[in-house]
Amino acid sequence: MLTFNTDGMVFQRFVFKDPIMDYIFKNLKPEHLIKLYQCCKYFYAKFRRNIIRHLEIVPYDVEETLDPTRCVISAWNPALSTFKDFWITDSFIARASWIRLPQFNHCNIKKLELCNSINWKEYVTLTKSGTVEELKILKGVCMSALYDIRASVEQLLGQVPNAKSVE
Repeated sequence: MLTFNTDGMVFQRFVFKDPIMDYIFKNLKPEHLIKLYQCCKYFYAKFRRNIIRHLEIVPYDVEETLDPTRCVISAWNPALSTFKDFWITDSFIARASWIRLPQFNHCNIKKLELCNSINWKEYVTLTKSGTVEELKILKGVCMSALYDIRASVEQLLGQVPNAKSVE
């Protein structure tokens, strides 16, 4: 997870007006945002958007780690709800059973691996950017919480138009 300490940072003024900077920020790819964070030391102080490159949600008895390359967090950790405003970029692996994911705002996931069932809304949230290249679903995606209705293969593939590998 990329996070930055803003203590002592001076507020940076950009030559572009705020609407232009907002447009650039909203339409920026995560890899370009990472480059801006690396080369423009005050950029994070302005936008404060954290990036998670590899997010793995695990059962409660697995050790958690939060580092820049791989973030492993328990499905029952209350801090998971704070990840809703983070950018998730490279991979998302859900190993815990029946997790409730926060409503992620920015998901540009390339590798999606679901080891247990999730519901349809969560699947749509994770795949809405259309950037998933590797998809691995071991159990299924539930369409309804009341009935045991699973999403069809056509529905699952419809959400991932750029998928190169599907299991």
